[in-house]
Amino acid sequence: MRFVRRFTQLFATLVVLAVGVLLILEITDVIGRRWRIDTADFLGRMLDPDYTDWVLALGGAALGLFAVGLIAAQIAPAPKGTSRMLEVDSADDGDTHLAGRAALRAVEHELCTIEGVTGATAVMPTMKRIHATVRVDDRCDISDVETQARAVLDTPFWINLGLPDIAIAITAEFDRRPPRVR
Repeated sequence: MRFVRRFTQLFATLVVLAVGVLLILEITDVIGRRWRIDTADFLGRMLDPDYTDWVLALGGAALGLFAVGLIAAQIAPAPKGTSRMLEVDSADDGDTHLAGRAALRAVEHELCTIEGVTGATAVMPTMKRIHATVRVDDRCDISDVETQARAVLDTPFWINLGLPDIAIAITAEFDRRPPRVR
């Protein structure tokens, strides 16, 4: 949101600056009055009932908004830990790495296999720590789910991934939208 606000401020500043420069150039007789006449003609065409100018203007505005959204999506940071590469093995012929995104998805998958868990999300704030949030059904015992989660994410899980043990902080919360029972 801050990006959109800054972009709008920058755009408004540039428009005011451009009009000021055009007025200064007109006063000093570098350019004539033609630019004001062209602007008035453009605004007159926009207020004209002919719809082709409106279609072009709205199409251009939609394309511009799409471009701003695309740029904002490229600038937005990735979720924590998804772009990290974790070293699995190092040998003479090269290193083997596992993407942080894959490790986080494996943690989420394992947590979702526990009975009563409706969803899980995991982030990696540092290379040696993962924070997982587990959403459980309101009919489950949270302490039991936490115990099972710690058992599932014990040393054998990390050995299967080829990674050293990573500290896991587990937060369990009741799901606001529990699954429907038929």
